[in-house]
Amino acid sequence: MVILTILLYEYTKDIRERLKKELNLLGREGINIDEDISANNGKVVIDYKLSDNITDKDYIEYAENRLKCEITNGLSDMILDKYEISMAKKILEKEYFYFSPYELNSILSHYVNLGEQDVSETNKRKLKSVIFKPIMRYLKSSSFIDIEGFIRFRLREFTNEVEYKIDKAIGDYLMEKEYNEFIKLLKYFVEIQDAKIDLVNVFMNVHGKYYIYDHNNRLINDEYLEELANEMTDKEIGYDDLLISSLITLAPNKIIIHPSHNITKKEIINTIKKVFSGKVQICSGCKMCMNIKNAIKE
Repeated sequence: MVILTILLYEYTKDIRERLKKELNLLGREGINIDEDISANNGKVVIDYKLSDNITDKDYIEYAENRLKCEITNGLSDMILDKYEISMAKKILEKEYFYFSPYELNSILSHYVNLGEQDVSETNKRKLKSVIFKPIMRYLKSSSFIDIEGFIRFRLREFTNEVEYKIDKAIGDYLMEKEYNEFIKLLKYFVEIQDAKIDLVNVFMNVHGKYYIYDHNNRLINDEYLEELANEMTDKEIGYDDLLISSLITLAPNKIIIHPSHNITKKEIINTIKKVFSGKVQICSGCKMCMNIKNAIKE
């Protein structure tokens, strides 16, 4: 006696084991369900059956409800783990065809990273509930479900969430692309310049201020940096940009960065390392650090 049928367009080992886990749980409750798996035009059909010897209508109804609940739980996890990325990829290829294949793969990587960044149990439960509840409502009046069709036409809230994350991933990709092009331009400026100084030491404090010293411990362009920083206070250019501009102007052969142990703006260090590739050294503590720290109140 078939009490539930599901149609899948993808049936991997992970999916099979996830659904089997729900059957094993029912088996421990004394509800024995058989599964009959067959192929149909490249799709997989799974029939869940009770023994034909069972005639108790109340038991059959109970077993069917429990099966639908547990399979819905497994399907919800499966959609989150397997179908979400597949759906995002299909939407990108259909709606954002003007991006190159390389760009689409980069955007998809950003999409995956968004999911990895927001892995809180609260968010997982929230996202799973927008899948679980509609499937459960649907199966109350049906014993057949086409998973891909259901996702496409009935999981509108879930689809909206995927589309929202795609927009965010595209925004992140475009920002990264712009940043990389900016870094490439700065590297070009560095490469075409002759070095004006052999070595500079950059000291960073916890408040985001920077001090540039030469190899003789003499402060470089202190008044110039402060004056330029004051002029740029109300503009979009910040103190980080000012530091990069100053280093490009100085065009040193080597940069030693002496960061405070409590520094929070680590992005600027990564930017300097990219712009001045092969010329940057990060100090882990030295005599000069101690001397400068005594002179600079952090």
